[in-house]
Amino acid sequence: MKKISLKTKNYIGTVACGLFWLLAGIFELSDSRVFKIAEGIALIFAWIMLILRIFLQAEDGDEMSRAHFLKAKAMAFDSILSGVLLFTLVNSVTQLIWQKDVISDWHAWLMMFIGVMMIISGMNFARYERDGDDA
Repeated sequence: MKKISLKTKNYIGTVACGLFWLLAGIFELSDSRVFKIAEGIALIFAWIMLILRIFLQAEDGDEMSRAHFLKAKAMAFDSILSGVLLFTLVNSVTQLIWQKDVISDWHAWLMMFIGVMMIISGMNFARYERDGDDA
């Protein structure tokens, strides 16, 4: 079986999977039956992308590739953590002032955060692989 490139495996396992998570979160915001079906389909495709990432064999990565992957994941995690903190802060302040939640549908937002985190991670990995550690 032919091995795929690290770049291709990265796009399948992080960027494509992240896009499907993001779409599922957007579809979750609607009460429409059509969007609920679309959400389920998007989550199935996200699962398929993760399974492919696990079972597809890629070219052997060097130590720099592994370091770039970890650096990209760390940056994505920090970015999403900042976003979650900002959303929580806005929600807490609005609860104090107006006694109601501004940000509802946490399930949808969680799916979108996961999707964005995966996309950021995948795009950063591609940038680090292309530009090196100076990126």
